[in-house]
Amino acid sequence: MVFLYNAGLIVFYLLVGAGTPFSAKARYWIQGRRGWRKKLQELQGKNEKWVWFHCASAGEFEDGIMFIHAFRQAMPGYRILLTFFSPSGYRQIGNPEGADLTLYLPLDLPHNATQFIHSLNPRMVFFVRNDIWFNYLKILHQRQIPVFHLSLKMHTDSRFLKFPQRFFYARAFSLFNRMYVQTQLTADLLRSLGIPNAEVSGNTRIPRVLKLTQEQEPFAEIREFIGNRFCIIGGSLLPKDEEVFLAAASVLLDQNIVWIAVPHEINSKRMAAWERHYSGRVLTYSNRNRKKEEDILWIDNTGMLSRLYRYAHLAFVGGGYDRIGIHNILEPASFSCPIAFGPRHRNYTEALELLESGGASMVHNSEEWISLIRKYVSQETLRKKDGHGNRNYLLAQTDASENILAGLRKEGYLSTL
Repeated sequence: MVFLYNAGLIVFYLLVGAGTPFSAKARYWIQGRRGWRKKLQELQGKNEKWVWFHCASAGEFEDGIMFIHAFRQAMPGYRILLTFFSPSGYRQIGNPEGADLTLYLPLDLPHNATQFIHSLNPRMVFFVRNDIWFNYLKILHQRQIPVFHLSLKMHTDSRFLKFPQRFFYARAFSLFNRMYVQTQLTADLLRSLGIPNAEVSGNTRIPRVLKLTQEQEPFAEIREFIGNRFCIIGGSLLPKDEEVFLAAASVLLDQNIVWIAVPHEINSKRMAAWERHYSGRVLTYSNRNRKKEEDILWIDNTGMLSRLYRYAHLAFVGGGYDRIGIHNILEPASFSCPIAFGPRHRNYTEALELLESGGASMVHNSEEWISLIRKYVSQETLRKKDGHGNRNYLLAQTDASENILAGLRKEGYLSTL
C-alpha cells in the first residue's frame, strides 16, 4: 500500500503539471511550491523553536485557527508555521494573524518530507481534520517529534474505513501521539481500526464561528441590496443544490424574497446560464453597481460566505444532494438562522441534533424547500425561535481548544517543549 501511495502521488503531480496550461488552480499549486527548500534553509541556524500546523484548505484553517491562537497564548516563546495543501486555502487565507510563516506543503514524497522536517526541526506538529500524509507522519515518528490530529470527524461510511485502504489509514493513524476528535462516534470508529489514542475534545470551529458574529457589519452593500425583503442565502452550492435552491425563485415571485447564491466553486458558465434563465433578475456581486430591481444576487468571489449569513432570514447549505455531503452548518447557526439542507448529511452530530431540535430541516426536493420557505415567511415568531435555538445550541458547547490544551498539559507535552 505504501508503494501504491507513493506511486499515486507521483501520478497526481504529473497530472497537475499537465493541467497547468488549462487550470489556474493547477498553476497556483505548482508555482506556489517553488522555492520551499530555500525558504526553510533560511530558518536554519537561527535557533528558533517552531511548532507546525497543517491545514488542507480554508475550511480546515477555520477549524484550527482558534486553537492556534490559544496555543500561541499558552506558549508565547514558540514560532508557528502554517502550511496548506490547496491553493484555495493558501490564496484565500494568506498570512493570517497567529502564524509567523505560511507555506504550501511540499508533496508527500519521502525525500520531500525528510528535507522539510530536517530543515524545520519542529518541536511539535498538528494536522487539522482530514489531511493524512503518511511519509511526513512516518519521519516525524522516527525522529520522535510529537504529532497530533485536531478536529477529526468520521462517519460510518468514511473513506478511512473502506477496504482495502482502511489498513493503510490504520497504520497512518497509529503514528499520531494523540488524536483529538470531535465526536464519540469518531473515537469508536478509530478504536475499531485498532487506534486507542483518540480523545473526544469537541468541535474546534465553534468558537471561531461565534466570534465572527461579533464583528462589525462587513458588507453594507449587501444590506442595501436586501432592503426590507426576506433574505435567503444558499451557501457552498453544488449544481444540484443550485437547481433546488433557485427552483423556489420561480414559484415564490409574490413573496418579496431576495435570493443570494454562493457557489462552492465559481463557474462563470453556470452563472451565465442562470442569468439567461432568470433574465433581468440576476445580479453578480462584481457588477452590483448596476443594480436595478434584481432579486437574485450571485456571489462571484471567495471568502465572503461565513460573514454573509448575518443577513439571512433562512439558510440553505449545499452538498446535501452529493456524495460529499453537507458543508458547514455551524456558520448560519451562529447567526441565529434556521437551516435547510439535502438528505446527505453524513450523520454529522450537529446536523442530527439541530434536526431533532427543529432549527434545521432536511429537504429532499424543491417542493419541500418551497414549503419550508412559505412556513418561515408566514411565521416570523417560529423562524426566530428556531434560529435562536440554533445559536443557543452552539453556545452550550464546551471550548475544544481548552480541552486539547488541558490534555497536552496533562500528558506533559507542553512542559517538554
